[in-house]
Amino acid sequence: MGEIRLSQENIAEKKSRDFHTGIGLLRIWMSLEVVMVHFFSADSAPGLLAALHATGGMAAVPAFMTLAFCLTGNRLSDDRYVRRRLTRLLIPYLAWPVIFYLVYAVVGCFGQQALPEVHMSDLLWQWATGSSGVLNSPLWFTANLILFTIILRGLGKKARTPVSVICSGVFLIAAGLALQYSGFNLLFWGNFGFELKYTAGRIAEMMPYVGAGWILNQYWENERLCRYRLPIALGGGMLFLLYKKYLGFTYVEGFGYQGIRLFCLTLLLCIAASAVPQGHGRACLAFRRLVMYVSRYTPGIYYMHVLVGTLFRAVFDGDSGKSGSFFTCVVIWMVCWAISLAISKSRFQFFRYLAE
Repeated sequence: MGEIRLSQENIAEKKSRDFHTGIGLLRIWMSLEVVMVHFFSADSAPGLLAALHATGGMAAVPAFMTLAFCLTGNRLSDDRYVRRRLTRLLIPYLAWPVIFYLVYAVVGCFGQQALPEVHMSDLLWQWATGSSGVLNSPLWFTANLILFTIILRGLGKKARTPVSVICSGVFLIAAGLALQYSGFNLLFWGNFGFELKYTAGRIAEMMPYVGAGWILNQYWENERLCRYRLPIALGGGMLFLLYKKYLGFTYVEGFGYQGIRLFCLTLLLCIAASAVPQGHGRACLAFRRLVMYVSRYTPGIYYMHVLVGTLFRAVFDGDSGKSGSFFTCVVIWMVCWAISLAISKSRFQFFRYLAE
């Protein structure tokens, strides 16, 4: 028993050393921004808070997509790892809509008019495309993440050298931006219904972030990104300022995550997060473990925040408008985190996948 306990402590220690504090902090911030995108109203918010949300709100999902492949890109040629990852994604993708459906149906039986009325077709659309306007529309992200995991698994078997990975990543970036700025992406998907157009239309919009994450993985693994993080961050900041000034060139219609401007901002945030010093000593290690512990449940927050926020709004607001304060969003985030923590204590891996 002592040897097993020692082994577990060694594993925990290794995870703590490998964990990056800046990336963890970015994940926590972006998970709160995701909640705010759906439930925050900036009308009465302080100017600084509204400005931060205007910047971070749209970058939240692109940042998650970039980090997903920045941190795992080198392992996508491993069939065993890809199978585990797909299982980890498919279980919440299929299970959370059922939970949403049952909660709305059961609570609706008690006469709660503020909740959406659900039908079996809503559940079927949610499973088919990851985007139902009645259930859990943010799962379009998981649908795209599953698709790109499969695509990069195939590319990973062909692109075995750093140069080939970088070329493949550049191709994804260029192809995604070309589809957006040519208008073809909007033209093709714009007239489809809500359930399909956002999931499918955002494939091209996510391609640059997938490509960038895959490229960054090469430098992340070899720790060269940290070596050049300052000039990269400064260069990214200058690019963002230039594109902000010349907005006429960067603006393009799309499905919410289009354009070079947002792409530059997202890269800047991801690279800046990697520039956060790890530090040494007990205090730094304790803080790193705290950030790791809190950020561990950001997937669960993403999966369930619409359900928790909708119930919260139905009980306390009684309307369907986006009228939440910043405090309300923090409470929703904390409730989601606490539920994720409770779910993660289950003995069954199936349930832990719903929160981690």
